Amino acid sequence: MPLSTKNSDAKAISMSRNRTENRPQTTSSIKSCCYVASCDLEACYCDDCGDPLMRCAAFKECGGLRDANGYCGVCFAPSIHMEAGGLQSSTVGGSITIPLVLSNNSSVGRPLVVQGVWMREGKGEWSECELAWDRIEAGASNPITLVAEKLNRAGSHRVEIVVALASRWNWREETLAFSTGLEIVVEDEKEISIQQNIHYSGDSDQTGATIYAPFRIAANRDSKPDPVNSQPRQLPLTRASVYERSLGLRGMDGVSVKRDSKFIWQNFDSAFAPMDGPIVSADSVLHFGRSQTKANSGPNDVRILVIDPDGSLNENLSCGISRVHFCVWIENDRLMLRVESGRGILINGNFRTRGESVCLGNGSQINLLKDYPAVASIQVTYDVEHADVVAIRMTKVA
Repeated sequence: MPLSTKNSDAKAISMSRNRTENRPQTTSSIKSCCYVASCDLEACYCDDCGDPLMRCAAFKECGGLRDANGYCGVCFAPSIHMEAGGLQSSTVGGSITIPLVLSNNSSVGRPLVVQGVWMREGKGEWSECELAWDRIEAGASNPITLVAEKLNRAGSHRVEIVVALASRWNWREETLAFSTGLEIVVEDEKEISIQQNIHYSGDSDQTGATIYAPFRIAANRDSKPDPVNSQPRQLPLTRASVYERSLGLRGMDGVSVKRDSKFIWQNFDSAFAPMDGPIVSADSVLHFGRSQTKANSGPNDVRILVIDPDGSLNENLSCGISRVHFCVWIENDRLMLRVESGRGILINGNFRTRGESVCLGNGSQINLLKDYPAVASIQVTYDVEHADVVAIRMTKVA
């Protein structure tokens, strides 16, 4: 069914995608009406609620939208469970093996790339787990084996687990981190129990009750097997935004560029730039170059020409700007630029060639013409509130 078809069937498909089974707990605020509106590829805002339509980079495959925190509930549908019958027990001072299985439940065939798995016991240091694989196809499951080693006392031992997953589309990607945990209770030298905290949520605000489902494993091998351990046990996954920042997975220089950050166009001819606001193009990318804008059947969102001081067009220098010279987009809470011109581009005085991608920080300078840096220049500045970039000012300075 074409994505441009706007009918009741499209609405049902979009809403069902948004309710992926076992998807992680998040605070996504995307409304079902926005999914319906996004089926019209020319739509930029939802007619019903007025929200901007921030399509996923893989929208052509998934039909999903991303919230301000970069989450697409269609591409990112992981789950994790403890393998049935695989736990190994230990006495005080020993260790215990925790066999987990990570699954990709994407309903539209989107693979996930594992960027890393970390664990820590209590408030100890994070340790990265070595894996023999780094990709999970849709519908597949791969094992993760963790070892808790610091069981040197009786009592409760908290094991926290963080999994970083990426969804890729061509040269773009989005990386999110999810966390879960177990409570290992060493009762004495003869018995260990693993206590799983499950948070049941009845709505999008994640309110609910926490219950405790302990695994008890007798260290005495002659004891009767625990029937609880004979069944796989699902572990709840929660979006771990704090760890995304501390592990350097998202954001840069202490600030986060959110997906709904507003672009403000300064010193641009109104006919050469879009309206102020977030990126709402069908491909979630803004294209800059010499050719006409999309409003005039061209390839660009922003048209750049060299204008002399007297207001006349400098055709010679303008021809040095490629039809599509570069593009920008928001990825992993960072403003990114990709060079599309074979002539290259200067970013903060550093020459970048075609195909290179670079992060644009607060105060970044873009010079389109390497040999004439004083013309066709754009300054990038951020408006920041509480470490979040709420506005990106693109100022044409020459």
